[in-house]
Amino acid sequence: MNLIIAGKDRTSDIGQQIVNRAKQRVQNSPVPFLSPQHSALCLKDEITADGYLKQFVRLLKMRHGASTAPFPIPARAGLSGRIMAVLRRVLWKLLRYQHDRITFQQNLINELFITGIEIQQKTIQGKMDGISKRLETLESEVKRLR
Repeated sequence: MNLIIAGKDRTSDIGQQIVNRAKQRVQNSPVPFLSPQHSALCLKDEITADGYLKQFVRLLKMRHGASTAPFPIPARAGLSGRIMAVLRRVLWKLLRYQHDRITFQQNLINELFITGIEIQQKTIQGKMDGISKRLETLESEVKRLR
């Protein structure tokens, strides 16, 4: 990385500060890092509907929960920006119990939907297996009769 400010190369002094801050942000981030294989983009690689559904349910299980974990509230530059940031932090702390309650309810609903999808998927797979067995039996009977 080359960092040029006002025509001067500042890579050695400011560049290292930026790298250190980025590492610190990743380490202090309340949001857990998920690898690219956990991205919704991996769904485009699935060829069959069954594979797509399995991958979709797997992703749903990993990402179903909403969180009210503390997070850094951004502030604009200047005194008014800092005042507004402090006000937002205070309001967040005052209303956190409401957010926690609503988030808990939403997470329960999300888990119920995922469980419903899994049950439906297993039911359909069971029916498909039964149909396949019946078809094999019928084909073998037809071959035997010929």
